[in-house]
Amino acid sequence: MKKFFPVLIFLALLLFVFSCIQIPQKPKPVINSDLQGSINRYSIATFDSLAIDSFVKSFPELGKYENDVRKIYSGYNFHHIWFDEKGVLEYANSMYGKVKGIAMEGVYNVFPYPEKIGGIFESELENTLSNAETEIMITTMFLFYAENVYKGIDDKTATAIDWLLPKKQVSYENLLDSVLANGEVASLNDSVLIRQYFKLRDVLKEYRDIQKNGGWDSIFMDAKLKSFKTGDTASAIVQIRHRLFISGDIAENDSSNLYDETLLAAVNKYQKRNGKKVQSAITRELVDRMNVPVGEHIKK
Repeated sequence: MKKFFPVLIFLALLLFVFSCIQIPQKPKPVINSDLQGSINRYSIATFDSLAIDSFVKSFPELGKYENDVRKIYSGYNFHHIWFDEKGVLEYANSMYGKVKGIAMEGVYNVFPYPEKIGGIFESELENTLSNAETEIMITTMFLFYAENVYKGIDDKTATAIDWLLPKKQVSYENLLDSVLANGEVASLNDSVLIRQYFKLRDVLKEYRDIQKNGGWDSIFMDAKLKSFKTGDTASAIVQIRHRLFISGDIAENDSSNLYDETLLAAVNKYQKRNGKKVQSAITRELVDRMNVPVGEHIKK
């Protein structure tokens, strides 16, 4: 017994050391408040899985969401998740409001079948959908919103104001199950949340404000000139200064025709913001860029 006593002590010490080691906890995902809400995980109402086939045939423009819809409802054994005994959940109403106002956030994709989705939520419109169709329609609305806001928007819209939005790979099944069903989480994980989207949204709002105030005038640059350098004077310098004042790149507009250090700082800010080479020269290419009407930036 004495022979094994040191071994037992060693094993006890080893066990003590391992018990003191803190195993790092995997950080909990942070969920964005735009997708925060509750669904009905305990509904007793169900629908036939074949209703999804029928739905896709009736609403082919929503067919791209078919696989995600199947995955979501397979996880809930085809129970209704957007209804309780009182009717459509408040969260679904909130999501509908976000989808209706999505253009105000810089996204110009429109949810297909607006009258059908409107009939679910707006009292003055008739809901002509069956219960199963209503349920699936709300889920596709959720997928539409998540796709446009959290996966990125189409490249044409992104290019309009020089923001490159990556197309994130999002598991909508997990998003709806782990995110929406958990009322305790509060914002989306950075791997899902696209920060560039919010930058894009803010810039588009600024563009709309500029458009409401009349936009900006075109800058006339003498055809013989290739560029302006610091120290130059010209009537076009006055126009450039005014243009940069409207877009917020220069704080004050003193209407000077001198290309001074203040204007240089504004030009560099504009170049950097638009992904152009930061340099002192105001090239014809840069002036052409400044001359694009604000309405064109919004439409693209």
